[in-house]
Amino acid sequence: MKHASMGLVVLVSVIGIVPVFAGVVPGQWEKVAATAPGSGIVLFLKSGDRIEGMFEEVGEQDVIIVVDQQEQRYPKLEVAKIETAPYSDGKADGTLTGAGLGALGLGVLGALAGANDDMSDNTGQSAAFGAALGAGIGAAVGFALDASTKGSDLLYKAP
Repeated sequence: MKHASMGLVVLVSVIGIVPVFAGVVPGQWEKVAATAPGSGIVLFLKSGDRIEGMFEEVGEQDVIIVVDQQEQRYPKLEVAKIETAPYSDGKADGTLTGAGLGALGLGVLGALAGANDDMSDNTGQSAAFGAALGAGIGAAVGFALDASTKGSDLLYKAP
């Protein structure tokens, strides 16, 4: 029984930590339509042109953006893809999130390991050691993932 509960804790921890990214379905405009007006976007036209501007709206036949304070319309059929404006994510949020998740995950596993140790009663020490180790590992992983998060998000891709 104690092996089954340990396996369940590990499974839940892994599932909770693995990020899930929503992809873009080619030809679907929902992610563009959900973009807040005034958000920076980049249009890539099928002609090869790249246009940076502020999103306004998606119409029936066109995409409306503001470039140099001028509203411009681009036919949907001419759009190859649309991305958010380039960004660079700060590293503090990923580091703190990683530290928290790591401390929680390995702290719980440490507590379970200490509780299942028939030789001594060191549940608290095992939990503290697991939490400290997990926080360090999680912070490093969170920092590395945040450092690699640069660029833009794909909002639309032509079929």
